[in-house]
Amino acid sequence: MTAPALKERDITRTVRDYLELRGWRPVRINAGPFGANGMPDYLFLHYQRNLCFWVEMKSPNGRLGPKQQSWIEAERRRGATVVVCRDIDSFFAWYEERFGKEGQMRLHIK
Repeated sequence: MTAPALKERDITRTVRDYLELRGWRPVRINAGPFGANGMPDYLFLHYQRNLCFWVEMKSPNGRLGPKQQSWIEAERRRGATVVVCRDIDSFFAWYEERFGKEGQMRLHIK
């Protein structure tokens, strides 16, 4: 028996919760007056560290559209960190490699 494939909303909820527990503030980006076509789904801000990075959430088989690819490439050339997250475990590994394991939840069993 195999686990069901995660949907984009499952990945989004997991990544958002994971980062919020570590002090990051999620800012949801929507195209329109405050966003541009192709912008990633979220900008995550960490005020105490003065850091930010973008995350585009996709299902495991989700594809970036041409405007998304163009936006991501342009921002990376400017020096922005932009992550395309299709897999929770890969995102966790990227995060821990970049930021360490700070803020890991501790389970205390007595």
